[in-house]
Amino acid sequence: SLAAAFRKLTSEPGTDAACYRLGIPPSIEVYVVMLIDGQVIGIKTLSVES
Repeated sequence: SLAAAFRKLTSEPGTDAACYRLGIPPSIEVYVVMLIDGQVIGIKTLSVES
């Protein structure tokens, strides 16, 4: 899963990563996990109840 990959990525020595949350629209949260160098690892979209 993306979450597992993110945990693995951030747990590896010498690897830095960031998780960004964007609301598009506000009822939907889009998680973009990427390396600091800009390489996109994956995108996971979750529908959130208002």
